[in-house]
Amino acid sequence: GLYEGAGDLTDQILAYHFNRISFYNDDNNALFIIRRWRTDLSEKLGDYPIITPEEAQDLLVAGHYITTVPEAMPGAEYIAKVELVYRTESAAEVFMPYYRFYVEIDRAEMGMVPLEGGLKTYGAYYVPAVAGEYIANMPLWDGSFN
Repeated sequence: GLYEGAGDLTDQILAYHFNRISFYNDDNNALFIIRRWRTDLSEKLGDYPIITPEEAQDLLVAGHYITTVPEAMPGAEYIAKVELVYRTESAAEVFMPYYRFYVEIDRAEMGMVPLEGGLKTYGAYYVPAVAGEYIANMPLWDGSFN
C-alpha cells in the first residue's frame, strides 16, 4: 500500500498505519481494486509510555508475543529486524503500538521445502510496546496479518 508522507512525524506515522491506499490485481495481473483505508481515530484513550526495543526483545525471547508462526520463537540470534508498528486489523477495538520482530524461520523444522538460491523465510512476532502495567485484559489476537 501507499500513504501520504506529509506533515510532522506524528502525522506521517498515523498516515502510514491508518490512512493507506492499497492496489489489488486480478488473475490476469490487471488492476482490479483500489482501496483507501481511513481508520476512525476520533476517540483517544490517552498517552502511555512505551518500552524500549531491547525490553521488547527480552519479552519476545521469554515467550511473551503473538504470532501466526506455528513454531515457538527460535531464539534471539534469529532476529533480523525490529520495527514499531500499529496493528490495525479491522476487528480491533483499540489500536496500540507493537514491536514487530522479523525472525528467521527454519523451514525444514516446520515441514516446509527449503527455498532455492539460499533465500530465507521470516516470521513476524509481535510484542506490545505499551508498558505492561498499562495493559489490562489484553485481547486475544484473531491471527489476521498486518
